Formats: sequence, structure tokens, C-alpha cells
Amino acid sequence: ASIELWADAFKNVPPKTFTFRSSLARMPMSMSAVGTPLIPVRIGGKVYNFWLDTGSSLSMLASDVARDLNISPLVPDTLEIVTSTGRVKANPALIPQLEIGQLVVRNAPAMVVEESMMEMSEPRAIELSTHVKIDGIIGFDIIRQMDIEVDYGENVLRLRDPSNSRPEGDRNLFWVGLPVI
Repeated sequence: ASIELWADAFKNVPPKTFTFRSSLARMPMSMSAVGTPLIPVRIGGKVYNFWLDTGSSLSMLASDVARDLNISPLVPDTLEIVTSTGRVKANPALIPQLEIGQLVVRNAPAMVVEESMMEMSEPRAIELSTHVKIDGIIGFDIIRQMDIEVDYGENVLRLRDPSNSRPEGDRNLFWVGLPVI
């Protein structure tokens, strides 16, 4: 979809805000069967499994999760996004509040995608194949506001308030058209 259609869909939403309830949080991280890290995200008092995806411009929500939370599209039209698996129809929406550890994000723009498009198949033998359901994706629109450390050895994500963390020169994730670590 054109940038104008996306801009029009989000033009009347309140500004996104970020509040860190503490300067440092340590939270569990799990790995999906296909090797992607999943983190717990609280929305509407419920906990869901989300990917951290620096390649996604906006955060995403599976359609069944949006229904569960009574999150409705902002406009009736579907828009098209391009993902690593191809072109996907999406509905622009607003997540009133989500919590990632000690970070509270209010008024988070999101794309609602059909839940079947949020599954990954494990690339093992076909008879042993399993499907991994992803409830949502935390995109770069939120990730870029955090100072995060992903510890695969301990299966832990450390989240820091960037205003209280290391100097800018020490950060190891930056954006040059693509995320670079």
C-alpha cells in the first residue's frame, strides 16, 4: 500500500508514549521451534508471545489476538504489506497499551494480520513438522526506543531505559536503512 494510505489510516491517533517503570528489567525469553526469540508482552491484562523483529517497520498483531482484545481496525480497508513470506493484507489498528517488562507503550500503531499468516513451520521432516503460532511482533517502531540485550545463553532479555543506560557510542544496534548489530 502507498505511504499515503497508511498515513491517512493513522492520522487521527493519539501520539505513542513510552514510560519506563524502572531503569532496568530482566525478563524471560523463549525460543520458538524455528529458532526465533519470543518475549512475553502484556496487553489488556493478558500475556502473549511476541517476536522482536527489527525488520518490521510497525508492530503486528494476529487477528485472533485482536479479536480477543476487542481491537478494531482504524479504517475499513485492508492495506498491503510486504513480508519475508510475500505480500500480506493487513488492517491498521491501535493497541491502547502494551507492556514489555517494565516498559509501558501507550497508543502503539499496529498492523492486524490474519492469524494463519503468523505461523512458521519448522523445517524438519514433513511428518514431524510443527507449526509455531506467533501472537504478534514488536517492530522497529518500538524496538528503536529501547536499550535491549538479548542473552541467548541464559534465555533472558535485559531491557534498560535508554536515558539511563550506556552512552550512545556504546550501543551495538543501529539503523542505516537496515538494522545492524
